[in-house]
Amino acid sequence: MRIANWEVGRILIDGGSSANIIYISAFIELKLNRKDLKRVNYEVTGFNGSGLTPKGIIEISVWVGERSKRRDVRAEFLVINSPSPYNGIMGRPLIHKIGGVVSTYHLAMAYTTNEDEMPGIDPTVMVHKLNVNEDIRPVRQKKRSFSTEKNRAIQEEVEKLLEARFIELCDYPKWLANVVMVKKANGQWKMCVDFTDLNKACPKDCYPLPQIDQLVDSISGHALLSIMDAFSRYHQISLHEPDR
Repeated sequence: MRIANWEVGRILIDGGSSANIIYISAFIELKLNRKDLKRVNYEVTGFNGSGLTPKGIIEISVWVGERSKRRDVRAEFLVINSPSPYNGIMGRPLIHKIGGVVSTYHLAMAYTTNEDEMPGIDPTVMVHKLNVNEDIRPVRQKKRSFSTEKNRAIQEEVEKLLEARFIELCDYPKWLANVVMVKKANGQWKMCVDFTDLNKACPKDCYPLPQIDQLVDSISGHALLSIMDAFSRYHQISLHEPDR
C-alpha cells in the first residue's frame, strides 16, 4: 500500500473502524504538512476504550494493489497521536471506496470492479416486499429546495446509483419521497430518503430482529458460519418487482 507516494507497511485492515487512521509517527515519516490538517472537534475511541482527540483530518492519495487490481484514490485520514504497532488503519470508508472485500479467514482482501462482481442476493432466495396498506392513499411529497452544495452532492450520488443499476427511473410514481442530506463527521454529505409517509402505510414488525445472544448460541457446534456484510449498501437485496 502506498500513501502519498511512499510505500507503507503495517497497515491494519479493520472493517469495524468507522474512520481511516494514520498515526502521528507515520504522519511525520511521510513528511506530510501540518498545514493541510483540518481541525476536528470530536473524540474517537481507542482499542483500550479510552477517548482520543485527533490532531486533525487530512486527505491523502492512496495506491492499493498492483497492475489490473490497482486502485488509486484520495481518502481522508484522522491523524492520531497514540502509541501503536501499526502505521495506520484502513477503515470502512477506504475499504468501500476501493471496492474491497475482506476475508479474515484467508487474511486477504479482494476487489470488485463493477456491479457484475457484486450481484447481490438472488431474488429467488430473498426480496424486499413493501406490503402497503391499500386503504391508505399514496403520498407525493412536495419538492424540497436544496443549496448548490447539496444539489451537487445529490447529483453525484444519483449518477453513481444509476450507473451501478441500484436505482432506476420512474416517470409516474404513486409514492414520491424527497431525499434528505445529512452532514457526516468528515464533512461529506450522506444522502438519505424520507420514507416517513411510506413507513406509516406499512405494518410494523414488533420483533424485527432476533436476540443477539440467541444468534450466538445458535452457531455453537457448527464448523462454518456464513454471513452477509451489507454495510452501507442495502441495495444487495432487490425490491419485489410489483412494488417498484
